[in-house]
Amino acid sequence: MHILRPILLCAALSVALENVVAQPSLVACDVIDVRTAETILSHSIKQHKPNRGTQPIDGATVSDCIFFGDPGRYLRVTLVEYRTAPMARQAYTAGLQPNGFATHKAISSLGDAASEWHAGTEASGYIVLKGPRVLKFDARGPGGDPSSALQRMRPFVNSAVKQM
Repeated sequence: MHILRPILLCAALSVALENVVAQPSLVACDVIDVRTAETILSHSIKQHKPNRGTQPIDGATVSDCIFFGDPGRYLRVTLVEYRTAPMARQAYTAGLQPNGFATHKAISSLGDAASEWHAGTEASGYIVLKGPRVLKFDARGPGGDPSSALQRMRPFVNSAVKQM
């Protein structure tokens, strides 16, 4: 019985830790700064508080970095780290399903898979899968040109993906 207790304890601990995601070494605010956000939005940043916090959501660890510019303009960078690359791929694929809001276009040369997206003239960005991580750049603002916003964003997305 004395030998069985440690084995049962290890088994119970293993089951308990199965849904725990380790604290990531990289968070969204690590891949972008204020100057980059200003370049992407083509406006000065009025409010930003660097954030190293994360939150567990659906078995993943999520971090956000948000920059606010002129009224109605903001940039949100989200980094989601999953326990495994297949879990990340499943979430990435689910995020590309038609929703009546955004139009997605697959692109190459970014991570394991990537898509640029836009919603009308007011929102555009990128979603990139690399290993167990999904990175999303989401820029919003009234009366913008999605193609020029995507062009401004692309080099910074490339840089962020290299850090992943």
